[in-house]
Amino acid sequence: MCTACDSMCSVCTGPLATNCTECADGAYKMADVTTCAACDSTCLTCSGGTVSDCTACPPHNTLTNGACITEDSSFYDWLD
Repeated sequence: MCTACDSMCSVCTGPLATNCTECADGAYKMADVTTCAACDSTCLTCSGGTVSDCTACPPHNTLTNGACITEDSSFYDWLD
């Protein structure tokens, strides 16, 4: 019987966040190598849990020195 992974995992060996073999988007692998934790809320993907550990950003954000910076939304208003 298959068991669902914790929401922090995309691939796992069991149901707990400590059973991850790969992390889901929005999570990163911690130093113990089997636990995934949430990225900072400004990041789409990350390498750690702080605001400066982002590796990819949500739409309308720019990655600058590891941080996701919100772009000027008025630029996108004319597109709608």
